[in-house]
Formats: sequence, C-alpha cells, structure tokens
Amino acid sequence: MEQYIGKIVRLNRKQEKLKQEYICVKTGIARSQLSRYERNKEKISTDNIKNIFQVMNIEVYPHDENTFEKDF
Repeated sequence: MEQYIGKIVRLNRKQEKLKQEYICVKTGIARSQLSRYERNKEKISTDNIKNIFQVMNIEVYPHDENTFEKDF
C-alpha cells in the first residue's frame, strides 16, 4: 500500500481538480516535495498524508497494520 500512496494523492487531487499549489498553501508542504510524493520519489510522513487528505476532504481511519495486511 505504501508504494501507492503518492499515486493515490495525485489521482484524488486531479479528480478534485485541485492544483499542487493549492495543496501546498493549505498544508505548508513545498511544491517540489509534493511532486516527489506524487511520483513516489519520497516517502510521505503520516502527518503529511493526513494533512493532504484533510485538504482534499478524505477521511483517514486508523487501523491495525497487521490486520490490514492479513486481509489481502
């Protein structure tokens, strides 16, 4: 899942018709860093994922990673 999070961010941002600049202003993340996240060139911290998803109105639910992995 972790290797896809940047692609998920990008896909959702584009579906919501949000520009990178908008996400950056709202989260304080540099545009170059957001770009690296979206291209999976840099790992996104949990806090930054939460902040980005909050701007895009995506709810993040806590889960037990061990349980999650067993589901697949």
